[in-house]
Amino acid sequence: MITLHTIDCIVDVEEVESLTYNNINVFPNPTNDFVNLDLKLDKKADEVNVQIMDTMGKIISSGTFNNIQNEVIPFDICDFVNGTYFMTVHSPEGTSSQKFTIIN
Repeated sequence: MITLHTIDCIVDVEEVESLTYNNINVFPNPTNDFVNLDLKLDKKADEVNVQIMDTMGKIISSGTFNNIQNEVIPFDICDFVNGTYFMTVHSPEGTSSQKFTIIN
């Protein structure tokens, strides 16, 4: 006999602002050895966090950038395997993700 127990919990949901596609651009796509993040923020950000994740949600690479507003940031991805990845940007203005593909 199997007995199931349920647990009641309350989850606090916080609204998160989204950066628009006008704020970030990931290129070239598809790519093979590097990918650039073109970031255009309305105001200079003290801290921007960037994560590259695979389709399973595993963080493959991450970085923190300070005092940036309008920057093109290159990422070396030559050691990544072929596949689809997501670049997620967290800034004071919001969060956004863009998909890119690696084809070697």
